[in-house]
Amino acid sequence: MVKNQMNVAKQAYGFGRECDYCCLVCDEPIQNPICQECLATGYLQWLVGLKKGKKLAEIVNDFLERYRFHDGVSVECASCLENRTHVCPSCMTWFLYKITRDSKVGQDKLREFIFMFNLDLQDKHFIEELDELGGY
Repeated sequence: MVKNQMNVAKQAYGFGRECDYCCLVCDEPIQNPICQECLATGYLQWLVGLKKGKKLAEIVNDFLERYRFHDGVSVECASCLENRTHVCPSCMTWFLYKITRDSKVGQDKLREFIFMFNLDLQDKHFIEELDELGGY
């Protein structure tokens, strides 16, 4: 059996993409092309003044670095007009929210994050999180 052997090539599911313009995180077609770089720029500006801002900025920059090698073969960003939208806004904002939540910045800052970065994408994650926080 191949799956139990060491040093044997195995078929890797998920490397073949369904479409050329799919999100590299959720593999769904990118419907709202705002690139991860533009969203991260806004997030990094929002972090200014937070105690844990530098640590969060490092995490975001590491995340962005993983996807930069795809630049030029993607959807054009509606904001910067560069072909570098590899992660859909829903996945990117959910990633930013999770690292913010995990850094324990407090409920007020989490509400502020959802208010500023939800983008009205009807993301069920944010609706549930906002309910847990008691709304705006």
